[in-house]
Order: sequence, then structure tokens, then C-alpha cells
Amino acid sequence: MSPNPRRFGLRWVVGTILVVAICSACVAAMFWQLRRLDERRAGNALVRARAGEVVDLPPSGFDDGVDEDALVYRRVRMRGTYDTDHELLVRFRSRRGLPGYEVITPLVTDAGAVLVDRGWVPLDDGDRWPVASAAPPSGDVEVEGLLSPAEDRSPRISRPTSVGKPPIIASLDPPRLESVAGHRNLYALPVLAAGSSTRYPAPVDPPDLGEGPHLSYAVQWFLFASVGIVGWITLLFTRGPLARRNRRVRS
Repeated sequence: MSPNPRRFGLRWVVGTILVVAICSACVAAMFWQLRRLDERRAGNALVRARAGEVVDLPPSGFDDGVDEDALVYRRVRMRGTYDTDHELLVRFRSRRGLPGYEVITPLVTDAGAVLVDRGWVPLDDGDRWPVASAAPPSGDVEVEGLLSPAEDRSPRISRPTSVGKPPIIASLDPPRLESVAGHRNLYALPVLAAGSSTRYPAPVDPPDLGEGPHLSYAVQWFLFASVGIVGWITLLFTRGPLARRNRRVRS
């Protein structure tokens, strides 16, 4: 019994539609990765431009309705005194694969208080806080650092269970920490302090300015689409309807 030509033809039509749909999705994914790459490059350029010059702490950061996007990643300097009575520890922070905390200490300036991320300490040191080697300098100090984005989620504050241990928080968002930080009208953004000469707190790594895997992913999606198109066209000409048509023409 000879095969039904209509059924056989429909199978190739459906196959072609599927291949076109899949390859179109691969091409769309490729362009999406390229757009992400452009966004990453633009963001990196913005960080480099803002961090290239050190400026005094922008006073607008204490105003209501401040445009945080216009301030983030600027390198600033400020003078004040550290308030060690209201230190905070941010949990679930790792450094080079080791678990630990980031130490947050309010810096009291003439304009108001700023939450300064002084760096990372190992889990054991955070659990037996305070650690003398991780104490901030006393008296009037000058601090230089990078304005970091606020972590816009619930801080989930855990009150200390032992004397001398600071509250532990899950995220760093100054407006939500005014009560536990002991200061009202906190600066809108936390400051990631530059590295110090002490072992701990170890400086937190600055923002990653790499381009990420977006370009390699875009190349992969392009190859997937190319293989699908070329492979299906080859199949049409070797085993599909186009191959039978060529045989009929030669005969």
C-alpha cells in the first residue's frame, strides 16, 4: 500500500512550522541576551563614571523623596563619629565561600546619621560579638566609600539574645531601620566603606563590572537557530518533498 500523500505532506508542513517557531524563539532569546549585554555595559559605564570622582556626602540624600538612582554608586567622603552602641549585623553574607556577617555601624555626621557597611566578619566572630579587632576607630573620623543601592525588602530584625551582641538583620534598607539603628532621618542609601588596614571587618567587594555570560549565551542561541534552520532545509532536500520532486525531474 502506498503512503497517503496528503498525510505525508501535512507532516512536513507541521514540521516546518515547528522548526520555524523554535528557531524564531532562539533568535528572540539571542536578541534578548544582546539587550541585556547592552544594559550591563551601560550600567558598568555609569558605575565607573560615578565612582571616578570622590565628592562630599550629597546632602540631598537626607531629603524626603530623594532620587536614589541619581545617587547610587557615587564615591563619597564624610566626617563624623561611629555610634558603636547601635551597630547591626547583616546575616547570610558570604566571602570567598565562607559564611558570615556584614558589620553596619551608624556614622553620625553634622547632617544626620549614615549606615556604613564596614565589611565582613566570619560567622564565629559575629556570634561572639563584639570582637575587639573589628571595632571602628573612635573619635572624629573621615570615611570614604561607595553609595550602595538599598535592599528593598523586609529587614526581618532579630533582637540580640546576649548582652553586647547587636541586632541581626536580613537586609540593608536605611528607611526601615531607623528604630533599630537608634537614629531618625537616616541617609537614604548605605555606604560601602573602602578597605582598611585591619584584618576584620574585611572589605566587601565592590560591584562586579564584568559583562557576564550574556554574549556567550547570545552566540549559543544563534548557533541553535542556525543548526535548526540548516538542518531542516538539508532534510527537506535530502529526504523530504523537495528530494522527491528532484527525482521526478531527473527521471
